[in-house]
Amino acid sequence: MAALETFKKEKISALLLGGTDRKLNFSALAKEIIKRRIKYIVLFPDSGERIWKTILKYKADFVPEKLITNSMNEAIKWIYKNVKSSSFVLLSCASPSYTLWKDFNEKGNEFQKTVKKLGKQKPS
Repeated sequence: MAALETFKKEKISALLLGGTDRKLNFSALAKEIIKRRIKYIVLFPDSGERIWKTILKYKADFVPEKLITNSMNEAIKWIYKNVKSSSFVLLSCASPSYTLWKDFNEKGNEFQKTVKKLGKQKPS
């Protein structure tokens, strides 16, 4: 929620979410995703599935497209395929990184490395 608040004026097209499930309440996050109409969400285990179920419980007229994955490479490929290059993509998982990564630094570094690598391959 803090990351979304920080970027409240930007149109976020994609949001990467999920990680170690600490049984947090994701209701406010789900409502904000719906309200801001964030079109694409990537969901990592373990909390990603619960975040998705929370979004669906609101039965809103808008539901984002989703990718459930444990691969940053797959996540970034999917984002490149779907999101316009001028769009805003936010990595702010709302959960600790430990499910797939040692810590948030490792996750962030993998995100950056993958974006740079795949960005070079993407046709303009």
